[in-house]
Amino acid sequence: MIWMGNDMSVAELLGSMSLETQVTIGGLVLLFVMLTALIASSRRSQREMEQARGEREMRARIEALMQMLSIRGENEEVLGELRNALGECEGISELRELLRYCKLFGVQ
Repeated sequence: MIWMGNDMSVAELLGSMSLETQVTIGGLVLLFVMLTALIASSRRSQREMEQARGEREMRARIEALMQMLSIRGENEEVLGELRNALGECEGISELRELLRYCKLFGVQ
């Protein structure tokens, strides 16, 4: 390897350095390898935590939907429970309007 205009190989270059310099370079290389391994481990842990959080959120959504399927009662009661669970949305407004028309025409 040519380094800064010198024809010495890395082994020759290290051989010409003092023991203290060689130990320092070895320590720096070891530190670099350890930091690289820690960064990779941290990224892997972060991905695993994000995946676990996504799975927990999905389970919570499924549980909420299952609870909604078990709502029983009169149409107005069920609609009120759905509105409490989902908030006001277009579908609930349309259902409320449909129920109002059904009452007007005497359909139960």
